Amino acid sequence: MTQLHVGHARARITPPLGITMMGYGARTEGAVAIHDDLWANAVALSDGEQQLLMLALDVCEMPLYTTHLLKGAIMQATGLEPDQILINTSHTHAGPDVGVIVSEDPLALYEPAYFVEFAQLCAKVCQRALADLAAAALRVGRAKVDVGASRRERTPEGTTVIGVNPDGPRLPVLTVWTFSRPERPDVVWWSLPLHGATVTGDNLQISAEWMGAAVRRFDADHDQAVAIFLQGCCGDQNPYRERNSFEQMDEHGVDVALALEDALASSQDVESLPLVHRWHTVLLPSARGGCQRLPVHGLRLGDAALVSLAGEPFVAYALYGQELRPGPATMVLGYTDGTVGYLPTADAFEEGGYEPNSWKGFADGEPLTPEVEAIVKETIAAMFGELDGTDVESATSAGEES
Repeated sequence: MTQLHVGHARARITPPLGITMMGYGARTEGAVAIHDDLWANAVALSDGEQQLLMLALDVCEMPLYTTHLLKGAIMQATGLEPDQILINTSHTHAGPDVGVIVSEDPLALYEPAYFVEFAQLCAKVCQRALADLAAAALRVGRAKVDVGASRRERTPEGTTVIGVNPDGPRLPVLTVWTFSRPERPDVVWWSLPLHGATVTGDNLQISAEWMGAAVRRFDADHDQAVAIFLQGCCGDQNPYRERNSFEQMDEHGVDVALALEDALASSQDVESLPLVHRWHTVLLPSARGGCQRLPVHGLRLGDAALVSLAGEPFVAYALYGQELRPGPATMVLGYTDGTVGYLPTADAFEEGGYEPNSWKGFADGEPLTPEVEAIVKETIAAMFGELDGTDVESATSAGEES
């Protein structure tokens, strides 16, 4: 095989009513309605010698242990190894809790009946994606779209709250990678770093949020293409949500779908091989002593490359990735292979607010220190260097494991 081959499959993973929802800790009731369906999208990649799977899920997030269980089901169904599987969660705050309780921590909720069915569906959809492999060419593009902003608002009293900070860092740019397959529908990977949180904690309806609304609009207009959302560095980014309504969510979906069309129209062909993949675990220092494990993937497809982080990274890390490799052929993802907690910047620790102090709400959470910014940036630079074959020293100071 001298050409990249890509396969795709999709399965509905909408949970039953009554299920515990994830995204807002103040909720005391389960889901009462289904606003729109949730989906699992599996994309298989192969160069003839190696295979990889990207599984994109319309759920909020998963702790490391849950990710390991899900990978186990996929491994049994496909024969792939853990490092060949990447799992990205969309971070919808209107989805089910798929956490697995491993302690007496009441925050580590678990829905066992749903998780078993969920894991089986994911394993089967990965099998189908591998069976769907077909020759593909790669195009990359980007377009501006303004549907959100930094959420770290500074009050007159000097505190930091979750609000709207129009002057804060953000990346209002949609990035798209299209795998054009003459023998199959095109597969469109796209990313825009924003929380899936247009409707807030009083919502008890299941929804894939603005990301799902954009996919529905795009797919309705395209018979020979499927859109698949990959969540980026949205830890400090929210959609505009002053109306707290599904109507506003759907409007965001329309705006994003139109931007996706613009990105496709201006996209350019790039080389899709070689396929290079790396996987490491970086150890982040905890203020309590010890460390927090951070799984990191790197994927290169010819001229295009992405780095994924198993946490809720601030948008500064995506902006840093763009400094290193400018243009639409670069992505920095979060929420991949688990969500260990927020990955703030050093300034955020000084400013305070929710994100640097929310670690107790994560099954794998640890109170990180301001050094996390330097370590994560070093990790991103080292991974891009490793993918591109340049001599960049890896993040050994962070205690990297292979």
